[in-house]
Amino acid sequence: MMITERIGKLPAAEAEWVSVLLQELLRARAREAELLAGEATLRRETEAHSAELDDHLAQLAPTRQGLPWHELLECQAEQTHTVNAEVIRDEEDLPIGAIIEACAEWQIIEEDAGQQEFIVQYQGKGPRYRLRLTDGTTARLHREPPSMTRKIHLQGHGSFHSYTLEWPEADDRKQFVPLRAATWARAESEAEHWLATTHPEVYGQVRFEVCEQ
Repeated sequence: MMITERIGKLPAAEAEWVSVLLQELLRARAREAELLAGEATLRRETEAHSAELDDHLAQLAPTRQGLPWHELLECQAEQTHTVNAEVIRDEEDLPIGAIIEACAEWQIIEEDAGQQEFIVQYQGKGPRYRLRLTDGTTARLHREPPSMTRKIHLQGHGSFHSYTLEWPEADDRKQFVPLRAATWARAESEAEHWLATTHPEVYGQVRFEVCEQ
């Protein structure tokens, strides 16, 4: 016998409150199913997003002895790597590039001849690094801290929060990029992803600050 039929056999006073209770139960179960479906969708989107970000970062990662050097791309500014490196100069003794760990795709951005130090960047994309020659072909390489700061706007509506990256354009206009994030950590990750795909030349060179509204 179905539940509705059983309710129909109850006394009127009892049938009324049992019917209300049943409706509340059905609504709760429907809401639970909706939330579970939403979580599954979000999980799939997150996995797809992570895979896409990994693909973009793989294109920014330098190589070391012919293999992707993800450790260097993901390292913090205070970490120092001992590397084999050589600076290539032209006929006027000006630095035109560097070979680091058998990779010749490093560009020299700045030179401090007195300190035997160079600011270098892999293929003109991604973070910048400080290369300091020490002895022969041995050198020290560490990632430069971010040199630019950009705002991420936080807006709150009750328990709902949204994040938007403010990015200046070349013509003095501002671009506002919605970030799919519910937390500050995810907002930073989304902003980094956006940089990796749209402005790889400054990826890893930007720090973000929250601006609450």
